[in-house]
Amino acid sequence: MTRHAILAAAGLTLSAAILIAILPAEAARFCKDGYVTYASHEVSPSREAAEAAVMRVWKRTHGESLPLSNQMHCVQSEDHKIWRCFIRAGHCKSA
Repeated sequence: MTRHAILAAAGLTLSAAILIAILPAEAARFCKDGYVTYASHEVSPSREAAEAAVMRVWKRTHGESLPLSNQMHCVQSEDHKIWRCFIRAGHCKSA
């Protein structure tokens, strides 16, 4: 591989990393089972990563306040490859 090709590949990798860091995680706020629920659309390989993703969603609307420990719920896929977490907040009425 030529020096130019190596530098171009490195620049592409760096650009992609910067883009990923800048773009916020997709987020959702919805009414489910009578609770306002916050969720991240990120698919996470570990529980810790899923908790961090949903906390970014929470912080966008609630600042630095933390949810109560019993408000966060996490589930793992049946094949044990994906984690998702949700935060249940106040009560709501489903349409």
